[in-house]
Amino acid sequence: MSNPQKRWSLGAALGRATGSGLAGGAAGAYMGSLGGPAGAGLAGAVGAAGGFVGGFLGAVLGHWWDEPPMFEETFGSAALFTVVVSGVLDIVTASISSSAVSSAPNFSTACFVLATICGFVGSASRSLIDDWRAQQARADSGRL
Repeated sequence: MSNPQKRWSLGAALGRATGSGLAGGAAGAYMGSLGGPAGAGLAGAVGAAGGFVGGFLGAVLGHWWDEPPMFEETFGSAALFTVVVSGVLDIVTASISSSAVSSAPNFSTACFVLATICGFVGSASRSLIDDWRAQQARADSGRL
């Protein structure tokens, strides 16, 4: 259940989306350079769009379902976290599935879906960490 005392932060949501978009673009360009039919440029753009969408959706759902963080998240910290987490997820999944994605009937759609899923997971994981921190702070304040 969402906490009604939370404040929406568009900057944090855009930071999570931007970080995931950068990671998705890099992974898309990587897959495109391996011989995908779209080429590195188009695949990078499609991956960036997918990462941005997934990162923003992860931030929105995290806001609805999460406890408020102890400290407000900024654009920079949100982007840094999601570019690292989404980047690792994108590169690992792109490496594992590069032959399947490259031979997919619609390479652009496969690249978009892969980047969207990784962006969502990276962004939503930040909300999960914030939730754990808020629960721990409540537990610590109850013990004092």
